Amino acid sequence: MVCQDNYFGRPCFFLSVNYLKYQSIGFNLHPISKSSIMYNKYLQKNLLLNNLFFILILLLLITGCSEEESSPIIVRLTPMEPLITAAVGDKVIFHADVTATDLLSDFKITQEDFKYGFLILQDSSLSGKRFVQDYVFEAPVIPDSAIIKLTFIATDVNYNDVRLVRRVRVLGDNVLLEESTGHVLFSATSGGYSAFNLDVLQPLSKNEPDSLLHFADHSVDSVHLNTLSREWYSPAGYRFVRFEGFSYPEATRSKLQNAYDSGIKLSSVNNIANDDVILIGYDEKAIAVIYVVQVFDNDSTLNDKYLFNLKKEHID
Repeated sequence: MVCQDNYFGRPCFFLSVNYLKYQSIGFNLHPISKSSIMYNKYLQKNLLLNNLFFILILLLLITGCSEEESSPIIVRLTPMEPLITAAVGDKVIFHADVTATDLLSDFKITQEDFKYGFLILQDSSLSGKRFVQDYVFEAPVIPDSAIIKLTFIATDVNYNDVRLVRRVRVLGDNVLLEESTGHVLFSATSGGYSAFNLDVLQPLSKNEPDSLLHFADHSVDSVHLNTLSREWYSPAGYRFVRFEGFSYPEATRSKLQNAYDSGIKLSSVNNIANDDVILIGYDEKAIAVIYVVQVFDNDSTLNDKYLFNLKKEHID
């Protein structure tokens, strides 16, 4: 029986043999339509676009890392705090460490404030790829609590520059000291916190390192028994001054320092009573003035304590 193939018009027997032959080597005898060709081209185009997008992302990442790692100038400046507090005459030391990929050309420090305007404090010509300096800034006499803007500028021979800003708040001599209230200091025999730190304005245990104990109660169980010693001393080496007539409400930096300078500096202060005003400092510098609100001396030492307020130059 002779039949015709649907596609080529050849005998069925011939088709069957060759069909097996072509199938064995991977040929497809079915015709490919125009829509199939277009779809294949569409897939190829999408694949190409996806590959190009992926390559572009890789190039951007690589380029970004290279630019970051090859920053032309790096400036390390301490102190790192953006706002620094200083009193008139205080010296603030800024440490600058500058490195560059190319030669540095200059390093400049400028000052801006409402009283002195714009000043160039330093303008140094450079020649190497690294520059290290300690710059001592002395807080100038300035009214009220003014803020001075200091700008540190490093420039290379290609005119690349880096600018870092630090602000110094200068406390004027006539500005009232800031106050912190409601502090409690327990008897050393009570088991409570019997020492105080003026930096963090917190009571501490008497077992902390001496350098942290700026002043502390001096009660001793075998000496004072069930009574409060009413005596403060300083394991850290601070000094006390009793100054009759010192006005706690009107305390300023200059008034505190002048009273501390003219008073007798004591390693301990005793007979502490309500409404006492006690100045405290370290070496020749006055640190704070303390107002004793109330002394609690009960029959038992468990709740013996001092309630006090204090004023100092800067309180966070």
